[in-house]
Amino acid sequence: MKDQMKGMQKIQRGSGFRGCADYLFDHDGGRVIGGNMDGLNARALATEFGIARRLRPDIEKPVWHNSLRLPADERAVVDDQKWREIGDDYMYGMGFSDQHQRVYVLHNGHIHILANRVGLDGKVYLGRNENLRSTGLIQRLEQVHGLTVTKGVKKTEKGRIAPPEVRKTRVGERRRYERLEDMTPRERLQQLVAEAAQGRPTASEFVARLQAHGVSVWPKVTSSRKLDGFSFGLGGVAFTGNQLGDRYRWGQLQKAGVHYDPARDLDALTAPRPTGPVVIAEVATVEVEAEVEQERPTIAEGLDLTPEQMAEARRQEEESRELEEILGICDGRKGKVDEELVKCRISMKD
Repeated sequence: MKDQMKGMQKIQRGSGFRGCADYLFDHDGGRVIGGNMDGLNARALATEFGIARRLRPDIEKPVWHNSLRLPADERAVVDDQKWREIGDDYMYGMGFSDQHQRVYVLHNGHIHILANRVGLDGKVYLGRNENLRSTGLIQRLEQVHGLTVTKGVKKTEKGRIAPPEVRKTRVGERRRYERLEDMTPRERLQQLVAEAAQGRPTASEFVARLQAHGVSVWPKVTSSRKLDGFSFGLGGVAFTGNQLGDRYRWGQLQKAGVHYDPARDLDALTAPRPTGPVVIAEVATVEVEAEVEQERPTIAEGLDLTPEQMAEARRQEEESRELEEILGICDGRKGKVDEELVKCRISMKD
């Protein structure tokens, strides 16, 4: 797997600039290398950000944060000036103007971008579909700045991101099972579903084959008795066919030979079966995660990660979670923002 420039898994928003800025300067020797602000530390930047945020007190989450990360073999050739150019091109491409305050803080091999959604002219950055937009923009920046170019996402005729034929196991799943000499539930389900679809079985036979291997199967039947796909559960984890990969969607299973006749199969498919509450809950959880994945592919997908890449992916995940917690804490303190800014200005004068 070839490394490439990456953004965070999900662009973050919050209400407190000081909390996020403190984090950026307290980790990995963070230092300001660019942007359009004067401050060089968390306190000074929070004061500057407050100037614009007070223009629109109705905006509860003016904080905007993302990071751009380079592969290890390209970090040595990208200096501060090149990072500033990449950062500026990225922010303009995302739709920010010069009126939107922003700062670039360099860590080890990546920059954090902290920006104000409220401009000095009072205009607010809305950022619709920004995670998807960021993905395409990063690919263009790789070409413009001579970086490792990654393969673009595949899209359907309607312009939506097309799911891969087989979805790769995520780092979180792999971590859970890496000490065991066994497949993850996703990998095992992909194998069992493919085997159950062989030999042109009926939909009832297809389900029975899976149940014989301990797989829970939930058919999606419409009010008009049409079969619209399946969800599969194993080991307390469940996935829709789409989440396993394109070849496990109902349309592709039909092409593989699975055939459905409501008069023959409907009663067998909809017969009540004992189900565990943990598995049912996992179905809902996985479906929500899939919506995020459509917007922004996970930065650590892949079964072919080296130990070094796995360690880096874990560090990125932990960093993202910590920032999410900081932004969440700040969201709960939004009523104290103006009071803290006043104290900050007083301390600056002292």
